[in-house]
Amino acid sequence: YAFLFPVITSIVYFLHYFKTDRLFFKVFDLLAFVTNAIYFSLMIMFGSRGPIVCILGYITCYVVLQETTTSVIVRKGRFVFFAVIFLILSLNFVPILTYLSRIIEGFLGINLNLIDKFIRMRYEGDMTNGRDYITYDTIKGIMDRPILGHGCDLFHLNHDYIYPHNFILQMFYDMGIVISLIFLISLIKKFRSHIKYKYNYNKYTLMMLLFFASVPGALFSADLWNNI
Repeated sequence: YAFLFPVITSIVYFLHYFKTDRLFFKVFDLLAFVTNAIYFSLMIMFGSRGPIVCILGYITCYVVLQETTTSVIVRKGRFVFFAVIFLILSLNFVPILTYLSRIIEGFLGINLNLIDKFIRMRYEGDMTNGRDYITYDTIKGIMDRPILGHGCDLFHLNHDYIYPHNFILQMFYDMGIVISLIFLISLIKKFRSHIKYKYNYNKYTLMMLLFFASVPGALFSADLWNNI
């Protein structure tokens, strides 16, 4: 996760701004891109799965969404294509990963932790690495005190886990439904207003960067009170 922000920032820059940037800056930016490409390879070979999901999510949105100077349009054909690919992967996830692992190991002689971890945990019976149990306990705790919650950063005192591994569930667990909904509704309304009524290409690009550098990972890994 330490490599996620610089890597995804490089991707955003080269997809959106590299062509129009001055030649003087392109030289230095290429050096930074090479460095972050090395970081990305390390993430794939040795890192956890979350950062890779964040990067793939951003690239998918970039391909599906067409950004103009005035708005953002969904490319319906590409959306359907990715939906079909996602369905095929969902139905044949382990066989496809096993096949990819054999090809990569055969041609490159390396093992990718991203793929191997999925396969290993699938045969161990839990691809979520225990998150199903954590989610169940978190929801049960929310139902025990739904209105006001249990208090900030007390999850580890009430359960065998350190935190819920989902910042939205942790918000409802700690602060209750009332405060959580006030925060989430205001945040969503603010985001929608900027996208729909105050669209700006640079602002949209920045928000997409910040979103995919934080939110997807925070949905299954981050601790709300101990994560920037």
